[in-house]
Amino acid sequence: MTTASFLAAFNAKAMSYEQVASSFVPSSKFREFAGQWNSLLIGPRGSGKTTLLRMLSLEGMRAWPGGESEEFRSALNYTGIYVPADIAWGEMINSMKDGIGEKSFNILAEAAFVTNVLSATVSAMSLRLQSFDNISDRSSYRAVQIATDKLTDLVVQISRLWKLNLRTATLLSLQNSLAERSLQIAQNANLMGRGNFSDTHNFIDSMPYIGLPLIESVNQAIASFDRAVGQEDGIWVLLFDEFEVAPAHLQNMVLTALRAGKNKLLFKVALAPCGPHTLLPLATSTPPTGKDDFRQVELWYADKGEAEMFCEKVFLSRTANDIHLAGARPEEVFGRSAYAIVDEDGRESNIVPLGKKSEQYSKEFMALSQRDKSFSDYLARKGIHIPNLNVSDSAPNGTVIRKIAPIVAFRNAYRGASEGKKRGRKAFASAYSGWSAIAAMSEGNPRWLIGMLSGIFANVDGNAKLPLPVPVQHKHATDTGWTFANILRTAAIQQFDQIQTSKPIFQLLTQIGNYFFNKLVTEDFKEDPPLSFIVDNKVSDDILNCLRIAINHGAIICYESADDIGGFGDLRGKRFRLSYLLAPCFRLPVRKSKGVSLSTILENPVSLEQIYNFSLESSAGATVVKGGNGIQGRLF
Repeated sequence: MTTASFLAAFNAKAMSYEQVASSFVPSSKFREFAGQWNSLLIGPRGSGKTTLLRMLSLEGMRAWPGGESEEFRSALNYTGIYVPADIAWGEMINSMKDGIGEKSFNILAEAAFVTNVLSATVSAMSLRLQSFDNISDRSSYRAVQIATDKLTDLVVQISRLWKLNLRTATLLSLQNSLAERSLQIAQNANLMGRGNFSDTHNFIDSMPYIGLPLIESVNQAIASFDRAVGQEDGIWVLLFDEFEVAPAHLQNMVLTALRAGKNKLLFKVALAPCGPHTLLPLATSTPPTGKDDFRQVELWYADKGEAEMFCEKVFLSRTANDIHLAGARPEEVFGRSAYAIVDEDGRESNIVPLGKKSEQYSKEFMALSQRDKSFSDYLARKGIHIPNLNVSDSAPNGTVIRKIAPIVAFRNAYRGASEGKKRGRKAFASAYSGWSAIAAMSEGNPRWLIGMLSGIFANVDGNAKLPLPVPVQHKHATDTGWTFANILRTAAIQQFDQIQTSKPIFQLLTQIGNYFFNKLVTEDFKEDPPLSFIVDNKVSDDILNCLRIAINHGAIICYESADDIGGFGDLRGKRFRLSYLLAPCFRLPVRKSKGVSLSTILENPVSLEQIYNFSLESSAGATVVKGGNGIQGRLF
C-alpha cells in the first residue's frame, strides 16, 4: 500500500454521492451531529468529517439507500447545503496577501467565500425544485413545486439581494452570474497583487457586492424561497467542510454566529482539532457555549466499546455482499485478540479462555524470569510462584498476573535470550491480530479501518479457513501503520500559517515511542510502565505546535474532550497517547497506561540515525506463532 493510495482510497471528496451513500455506516457520532441544531464536528484527517457532511446534504440524503436511511429522512426536517472547502480560492487570495495588504485581503477573501456559499445555496434550491414522477421515491426527498411566475419573481428578488445582473430570470442564470463573480474576484486579487492599481479602495468600491453579509444574504434568500413554495417554516443548514482552511477572520465570523444564528438557518461546521479557530479569541463578548448554542462532536472514541461497535458495523457493511464472508461475525474472521486489552479504569477485556491457561502463563513467566533479573525480583516481592500460577479472581495475585501478562509477552518478544544480550527484533505478530486489536488500532477511523480490512479481505477465497492466519492480519495491519508513519515522516512543519514548528513531526513521535519502549522492555520490570504523556508547563511553544500538527494528523490521541469552541486551544495539562495505529512501528502494546510528563521524555533525545535504524528494526519480519480454536498468536 503506497502513501498515495492510502490517502486517496475511500476519500469521500473524490467519490460521487452514490458511492459515498452506498457504503455509508451511520454511527452514534452521526446521530449526535445530524440533529436539528448547530453542530461542530472535530476530527483528524481521514476520520470521516467530509462523509458525514455530504450525507446530510440534500444530494446525500437522496442517494442513501436502505438501512437506516428512511429513519433519518423522516426525522431530519431541513435542507442541507454542502459547502466544500474550496482551497483553490483560499490559496489564490492568500498568495496575494502581502501585495494587497491585510485589509484588502480580508475584504476579497470574504467576498470569495460568500460567493461560494451563495452558489451552493442556489444549487440546493435547484435540487428542491426538480420534478419527479414518483414523489414517494427517496430521490424526491424534500422536493417542492413552484409556479413559473413565482419562480421568476423569486429569482429577481434574490438577484437584487445579492447584487447580481441576470440575463434571464432563472436559477441557472443565478448560478452562472455567481461563477462570473467568483472569477472577477480572482482577477481583481491578481491585479491588485501585482500592484496594477494605485487606489485599492476605489477599485474595491467598483464591486458593489463587496461587504455583502453572509448570514443575512443566505437567510433572506431561503426565506424568499420558502414563501414562494408555501413552506414558511422551512429550515436550512449550511454544511461547512474543512473550515480550518478558511481565513481566520471568516472562521471567527461563522463560529460567532453559532450564538446569533436564527432558527431558520443552522450551521454544521467540520474543523481540524487544532486550527486558527483555537488560537484566536472570538470577536464577541458573549461567545457561544456548547451547552446552550451548539453541540460538539469529536470523531475519536474515549470509550473502546463504542469504537468497537462502530467498527463492527463497518466490517458488516464491507462483507455484506462478499461470497466468502457474508454473514460472518468479526471474531469468526479474525479470532479473538491474543492478550487482554486493559482499559483506563483498569478493567480487563477480551481475556482469552484457554483450557490450560495457568500452564501457559507459567511458561511465559518462567522464560522471562530466567533472562530478566528485575522480573524475577518482582515476582519474589509479590509472592508470585512459578510454575503454579493461579490466575483466578479469588487468587491473591490473580488479577495482577493477568494485568502484567501483556507486558511479560512484550518483554519476552524483544529481550535477549539471557541477561545483557539482545534478541533479534522481529515484530510481535500476535499483538496486532484478532478483532479487538484490529478495531482498537483503527481508532474508529473509517479510512484506517477500511484500509486494513481491504488488504486482509484480498487474501480470502473459497479455500480460506477462519479465523484468518496471524501473518495475514499482522501484515496488513502493520502495513497500514507503516504507511501512516511514512506520511508523518513527510508531514509539513507548518499548517494554516499560525501553526509552525522547527521539530519534524515523526522525530518527536519516535522520541516518545522510544521512551515508552525502553520503559516497557529495556529498563527494570515495572507492573505499570508509562504509555501516555502529559503536556506540562516546561514544554516549549515550538513543541506545542509540533503536537498540534500531530493531533491534526491523528498521530496522538487526547484523553480529555476538546475545548468549548471547536478543538484544542491550550494543550498544557492535557494527557495524550500515541495512536494505536503506530503501535507496531514503535513495538508497543495496544494498551492504556499511566502518564509521564512530556518534558521528562524530551530529556532523552533521539538522533536521526536512531530514527532510521529504529524504523528498520521495527519493520522487520514477523514472528509467526499459530493458535487454535480462534485464539490468534502467542499466549497473551
